[in-house]
Amino acid sequence: MKKYLIFYVQLIAAFFYVSSLYAQEISIIPKPVEMTIQTGCFVLSGKTCLVVDNGASKTADYLQSRIREGLGIVLKENSTVDCINKLILKIDKQTDIGKEGYKLLIDDNISIIASDNAGLFYGVQSLLQLMPPQVYGEHTSEIKSLELPKLRINDYPRFQYRGMMVDISRHFVSKKDLLKIIDMMAMHKLNVLHLHLTDDQGWRIEIKSYPKLTSVGSTGDFTNPDGPEKYFLSQDEIREIVAFAAYRHVMVIPEIEMPGHSHAASKAYPDFFDGGNAFNPANSGTFTFIGKIMDEMITLFPAPYFHLGGDEVAGATHWLEMPDVQNFMKARGYKTAGEVEAYFDRKVADMLISRGKQPIGWEEVVNSDVNRKTVIQWWLGHLMPPKNLNKALSNGNPVIMSPNWYVYLDYAQAPGEPGAPWNGNINGPNSLELIYNWEPLPDTLSAGKQVLVLGIEAPLWTEFIKSTSFRDYMIYPRMSALAEINWVPRGSKNLKDFHFRMQKQYMRYKAAGVNYRTPGWIGDIKYLTH
Repeated sequence: MKKYLIFYVQLIAAFFYVSSLYAQEISIIPKPVEMTIQTGCFVLSGKTCLVVDNGASKTADYLQSRIREGLGIVLKENSTVDCINKLILKIDKQTDIGKEGYKLLIDDNISIIASDNAGLFYGVQSLLQLMPPQVYGEHTSEIKSLELPKLRINDYPRFQYRGMMVDISRHFVSKKDLLKIIDMMAMHKLNVLHLHLTDDQGWRIEIKSYPKLTSVGSTGDFTNPDGPEKYFLSQDEIREIVAFAAYRHVMVIPEIEMPGHSHAASKAYPDFFDGGNAFNPANSGTFTFIGKIMDEMITLFPAPYFHLGGDEVAGATHWLEMPDVQNFMKARGYKTAGEVEAYFDRKVADMLISRGKQPIGWEEVVNSDVNRKTVIQWWLGHLMPPKNLNKALSNGNPVIMSPNWYVYLDYAQAPGEPGAPWNGNINGPNSLELIYNWEPLPDTLSAGKQVLVLGIEAPLWTEFIKSTSFRDYMIYPRMSALAEINWVPRGSKNLKDFHFRMQKQYMRYKAAGVNYRTPGWIGDIKYLTH
């Protein structure tokens, strides 16, 4: 009896030892909600059969291409001939798995089950992160087989909107670079790319109704405002970007900055502007101009949202000096430029709603009494208490969280490193740790208001970011922290565990071919030699 007892104790100890080893090796970002490690392993090889459910073919193609290009393993598709095990992708709309969630089971076979294609895709991302980092590279390995730990994962996102904004106006970002960013977002289970397409420094999207927006408005950038180079995305390039993103379950949301921050457009069509960088609300032709631009862009961007901008208008217009605006104000009983701004914001938001789009605006538009369907993007994190955020939640507006003091990716990552100097960076660098530790929903927020928070978006403004290498450096590894705070449940974060999992994530970055900041003295040297 004693011998049997000793045997079972040893068996149990061995189980926990093996489970511990696998747990140490497993690095999935964002961290799954529930994961149970089991004993044993699954051998993935060219004799593994990929069994694909109806409707899951695109996800299967993505998985097959990543394994083939990164590891050199080609799975048999929908065949049982000479197969020793199976990798099954299944969509089950009757399952209890929520939207974008998935179950991953690795036993004698691998099964990924989800109620929708997005969840299935995220299950594939978790599976890929159980493999060598080279799986995210191209033609980097020739592996005949690999062992994967047997486990069970039940996973789903905390927020429905998990985004990143890229400013391509101040310094242009090419189609090639945007596609790479989207690919990396997909790895992180981020699902929204917000493109800041226009600003004072350049108009970056082709509008066929108004060709001078690109022939004149796209000239130059923040560094060389007078050009002569023209930088913009053609409509064909936009379609390619949107399709590439949709394949990876990333929604692309366009932003046309209005009524301010519009000098590039005013150079091209001054009749619709105030002589500076703001639209002229008193000219009825202005809204015809805006409407035609919207109509073209809606055909390019199928996303349900459209960003109208709306920030930093106060004190930045010539409205009060313009006779037509003065008459416009008198006819409506307006006394201030703020009332004119509010009229413009309401008008543009209603134009978008009438076209079937849900408006998004920077937080200032909440003071314009815009339609309650308008999503308010909170960004003034340095202003406390956050009056506009509180007003939006009290009004019942949906909200996106983008506070500059926590998730602005153009802010420095460490003391002494370069970054945007906005608001003095009094809160310190927006480090990997600061972003990870930030809790977007304070305890004081009621349950009714918490449900209005769609998620978190990290903006990357590009006034001081010119090169692809430096842009990557500012995005990675902070994208990983952004992914975690958007995905993992409240109260389940662990910074030490996150740092441990990041060690393999850095290897994935290297395999994927992106530049990135590494922590500690190694990162400091990398920065100094950057």
